[in-house]
Amino acid sequence: DVVRSNLQAIGGAVEVQSQPAVGTTVRLKIPLTLAILPALVVRCRGLDFAVPQAHLVELIDLKCGTGHAVEELGGAPVLRRRGELLPLAYLDHELGLVNGPPAHEFVVVVRADDVTYGLCVDAVEETEEIVVKPLGPELESVKAFSGATVRGDGSIALILDIVQLAKSSNAGRTAAVVAEEADEAGERTTLLRFDLVGTGVGAVEVDHVIRIEDVTADDLHRHGEHYYLDFNGKVVPVVDLVGIKSLGRAAVALVVCRTARGPVAVAVSEVLDVVDVPLELAPGLGGGWAAGMALVEGRSTAILDLQRLSVA
Repeated sequence: DVVRSNLQAIGGAVEVQSQPAVGTTVRLKIPLTLAILPALVVRCRGLDFAVPQAHLVELIDLKCGTGHAVEELGGAPVLRRRGELLPLAYLDHELGLVNGPPAHEFVVVVRADDVTYGLCVDAVEETEEIVVKPLGPELESVKAFSGATVRGDGSIALILDIVQLAKSSNAGRTAAVVAEEADEAGERTTLLRFDLVGTGVGAVEVDHVIRIEDVTADDLHRHGEHYYLDFNGKVVPVVDLVGIKSLGRAAVALVVCRTARGPVAVAVSEVLDVVDVPLELAPGLGGGWAAGMALVEGRSTAILDLQRLSVA
């Protein structure tokens, strides 16, 4: 009774549905005017829009030269993001906006149910706590909006319905195509990529990596032409792929890997990144320490043969 009276005082309601041997459902309804949520305000064609933060995944700045490239898949725009394709929806196209020149300098990555896609906008402003207000009758039929808000400066920002935009744009359909192609590509392997000065790029499966650390020759033990690492009280052999001796006091990266015969440290020039890719290996290439070569994000990459290293 206390809950019901308090809700009724603000224009809300309580609904109770009960079925014997099934359960009871209680629904609390409050006016939209009382709903407050955090949202990211973005700008497109000179207009402000609010993206509910609950749907927000990340922001991508296309201006800063991070290597993100917009491509096409079946005639629909996609963004290559960390080796995977992200469906895109241009907000101005979806809303039919024509005022002002488009910039499309930012991608707001959002998630709607089981679909992740990117909204292309001109600018990203700030995150605000907004009060959700219902739409007027003129905009109720526009499914792309879930409400509106009045900002601190008195301007109006329409709140985007991220789920509905995924359905009405090509993003949802493109996401299904991307998922289908990923399934056809087979299982994916997570690789740690590293640079080998003068010899290209190498990689090892992340599941085998125990630790990564930067060292110099002075940090290692040497016996003849071989180097060893003191790792947790154990002497671990170092597989030198970069010529530690010739580098003098320059630092190298040691990738300590788990093998059947115990840990092995692999000396590389620099650790580059971690990628998740379908791995198609061409055996017999890449040198004595490699299981073969693979094309990883457009670059020929030698894949470590840890079994061979462990018996070397």
